[in-house]
Amino acid sequence: MICSEKVPCFWATLCNAKRYTTILLACYSVLLPTYSESLERTVKEQKRYEYGIARDAHAQLERWVADGSAAGLDGTVWDNRDDGHSTVNLDQLPGMERHMYSKADARTRGWGLQLQTRDNVTVGNSSTAHKQIDKGSQPRCAYSLPSGLSALRKQYTSNNLYIYPSHMDHIAGNIRKEKKQTKKWGNGHGDMYPTNTPYLIITQGSSGTDQPFIRAVGWTIGSFPKAVRKKLEAQGLLMPTVQSLMRLHQKNVSSREDYLSGQAHPAVFDRRNLDALQMMQAAHEMRPESIPPLVQLQVLSEDNMRAGYDFIGPPLLTEKHFTSPEVIARIWRGYPQRRVMQLSAKDTINPSGARLKYHWVVLRGPTDKVKITPLAPDHSEVQVEIEYPGRTESTWIDGMWSNRLDIGVFAESSQSISAPAFLTWMTLDNEQRNYDQQGNLQSIDYGTGRYVDPRLAVGMPFRDEFQYTGGKISGVTRNWKDGRQQIVQGGSRPEATDLRNAITAASKTAPSPELSSAKQPAKPSQRTVSPTLSEREAAMQRLSSSFNLELPTLLRRSTQMQGVDLYVTLNHIIRQAAASGDAQTSAIAYERLSREFTGDFEGCGEQALAQLAAGSKEHLTPSDVRSLCLMAIRIHQDVAGLDDMGRSQRIAQLAVSLARRTDDIPLQRDVIREVSLSMP
Repeated sequence: MICSEKVPCFWATLCNAKRYTTILLACYSVLLPTYSESLERTVKEQKRYEYGIARDAHAQLERWVADGSAAGLDGTVWDNRDDGHSTVNLDQLPGMERHMYSKADARTRGWGLQLQTRDNVTVGNSSTAHKQIDKGSQPRCAYSLPSGLSALRKQYTSNNLYIYPSHMDHIAGNIRKEKKQTKKWGNGHGDMYPTNTPYLIITQGSSGTDQPFIRAVGWTIGSFPKAVRKKLEAQGLLMPTVQSLMRLHQKNVSSREDYLSGQAHPAVFDRRNLDALQMMQAAHEMRPESIPPLVQLQVLSEDNMRAGYDFIGPPLLTEKHFTSPEVIARIWRGYPQRRVMQLSAKDTINPSGARLKYHWVVLRGPTDKVKITPLAPDHSEVQVEIEYPGRTESTWIDGMWSNRLDIGVFAESSQSISAPAFLTWMTLDNEQRNYDQQGNLQSIDYGTGRYVDPRLAVGMPFRDEFQYTGGKISGVTRNWKDGRQQIVQGGSRPEATDLRNAITAASKTAPSPELSSAKQPAKPSQRTVSPTLSEREAAMQRLSSSFNLELPTLLRRSTQMQGVDLYVTLNHIIRQAAASGDAQTSAIAYERLSREFTGDFEGCGEQALAQLAAGSKEHLTPSDVRSLCLMAIRIHQDVAGLDDMGRSQRIAQLAVSLARRTDDIPLQRDVIREVSLSMP
């Protein structure tokens, strides 16, 4: 972009600052590679370059603090959550203190993904993977659950920012089978994140790639003038402002057009584009009246898709993965080819009070399948129409495929521009959809074997073919992998079939006796309400000696117990059996617990099920898998009455994924039937 009088002064200042930094870096270009060579640097050269930047940044921050023009880092905390595996030298971040974990806590509550919010200004990191999702990254673990996203949002608006490597979740390529990708660039799954957010910084690569970002964020926070930092912290704008500065001052962003594009806002950031000195300079020059806005989104209206009517799925499953003022995340589950939403950004926080202009930009995905229509002169309200986007390659990163569509929303004044808020849509790669030229869904194959985060969806061993009458779905033919065919008749909604009742009516064969017996627990009136916490604690002290018995012996003794003693003993057996990998004992104990009591059971069944399911296929025998399927069905039925969408969804999907560990199509069909029967 060429600066001119027509360009807002903010962008002219930005261009001048970038020219200044280019000259500054040229002063030691003899010792370090220039930026034009940066994308070809070896790891060793990159680290050497970053060490040079660190010396300059550290010295500059100390000068500003000494002359009183910068706030410094007093009162800030570094929260390392990998027991020192990926560490930074706090001597380069004077004033920042490390949060200390005890030796015992370092590998337990001080390890991995942080979902708690700290009172101090906090910059944290963890160079660890998440073992429960096939070596997925910690951010994908958080992004795959609404509760995780909610926790990250609280951190973001409470002056906390955490930095995690992408590990295996952002490797260029279009490998779509579950176990086939490698770390080799071009041989990966692509971008695996179900949404994009400003809540974290995710770094390209694995261990140690977070370190330059920790330092850059720390130096930036310390570079704000005291009055600016005080206002940012008081209004919860510190980390949104840091995010805007990091994104704006990347080395591959040199113009307004660059910033308002996907080039500046990937889900994962490359350390080679990080410009810590520019971030510091911009922070140091910021004044209270030039603090960037914080875009706040609101959904005014949208198409609503219902499980059992507009798509198949367990009760309470929805397309609405997460809704917040900064991130609106949706997962495409419903049959229709088109979605329409009306959104507002009128509640945007505007510290400067200056007039704002809004930008709605497709950052990732097929622009030809998105139509954005302004509903207000300043574009603070729009209508967004999206046609099923499917899987596409990034415009900005060669070979980076993804099933996600990102729309960024920016608020701009004459002095600043915000970090993006996001509207994201993810399609499910385990589905192969076919639409005709009129946009009618012809078929969905749910058994492609393509990898999708198991917390979001699981493959199913059948293909649905849709029939139409008068332009509306009137029936579905379900073709199972074992050759069996079901005819599912149309239902109550004019635009979709009612699969909830039709699946049951269409079944020609009865489920297996074991699954039939697990289908319904005893009626609540025949079960006892779970004991209170004080009752449980007293019973645990009373029974502590018996907990030393072997589990088979304790299970037999439990048949003579009742009330709180039975409840506490069965809970203990479930947890201990899961810890030792004994699927059948855990399932038997949970079946008895569910038959005798009502309540949440402190989540013991769900925790045990997840622990046992995390084992390898070789670890679980076919009998173990069947026991766990029975256990999952019973837990799903218990949780269904708690109106907890997230838990109900996870357990139903876990039940199906367990059944799919075998080639037993009848078992898979029975499990799918049972979780579907629980629909309201």
